[in-house]
Amino acid sequence: MPDVANGDTIAGQLSHPKKLPLIPLKYIGPLCRFDAITLRTKKYTWLIILSGPEPQRTLLEKKILDIIAKMDGHILLVRGKPGNGGEISAPSPNCTVVNHLPTGHMQQAFEESEFVISRCGYTTVMEVLCMQKKSILIPTPGQTEQEYLAEH
Repeated sequence: MPDVANGDTIAGQLSHPKKLPLIPLKYIGPLCRFDAITLRTKKYTWLIILSGPEPQRTLLEKKILDIIAKMDGHILLVRGKPGNGGEISAPSPNCTVVNHLPTGHMQQAFEESEFVISRCGYTTVMEVLCMQKKSILIPTPGQTEQEYLAEH
């Protein structure tokens, strides 16, 4: 199970239910697709990662685009649209917009950012912890796991 065995757990009751399954269970700690952290100069104040099912991904993108011009600092917006996702213009001069980043570039974006704004899927939560980032995690409406993780 990708969580810690004791103490401040990542997923709370999702990974530590009151009644454990009958099969043997071993906690292996958090998983992360990124390598060890390298020290990089901060390039962005905000790394905003959009993801998730439509139409919720697009609804969040519209809200984010409306507030970016009011945000301080440099912003990297990763739209979560691999392949031909359609390009959009940056909503302000302090913002860089990309449709997708492969793993190595996403790690670099994490390292070069002070804060992360993202959905709160379990993989994202583990990556934010692994990369030791302050974050604002927004649950996808109707996804009870994300709603629980956001609360936890």
